[in-house]
Parts: sequence; C-alpha cells; structure tokens
Amino acid sequence: MRFGMPLPDRIQNAPELNLGSELFYTGFLELTSCRQIGMGLGPIPLLSILEYCVINEIDGEQREDFIWFIQRLDSKYLEWSKARAKSK
Repeated sequence: MRFGMPLPDRIQNAPELNLGSELFYTGFLELTSCRQIGMGLGPIPLLSILEYCVINEIDGEQREDFIWFIQRLDSKYLEWSKARAKSK
C-alpha cells in the first residue's frame, strides 16, 4: 500500500507462478520485442526463440518445452491484443 492507496486488483490477485515458470515468463517478456509490427502485431519469430535458447543455454527437453510455452503464450497474447483493439 503505497501513498495510502490499496494495490490494484490485478496485482493483489495476481496468479502465482509454479517454480520454474519464471523462465517462460521472463523469456516471453524479453522476446516480445522481437515481433514484427506492421498492420498489426505479428507473432514472435521461431528464429528469435531459438536464438534466445542458444544465448541462454536452454537445450534438450527444456528447449522443446520453452518453444512450446512461448508459442502458446504468444498466441494467447495476440488473441487478447486483438480483442482489446476491437473493444476500443
């Protein structure tokens, strides 16, 4: 409670991440800057995800999981973004 005001609901009731999920969340946040922007938001390129894995030494099954989760997070983010744009 800063400045005597309660925390916003989305912060107060934020979901808890399972141990290890921060890898995917942090990766998604860092990779979101790699998407192409033109007529609208594009997906995060697979090559950017693979490059991120190489730089951060993510390999084997963890790499497969990382790619799968990032692509699913990105898909849901794009759906949310399109719905938000339509509602404005």
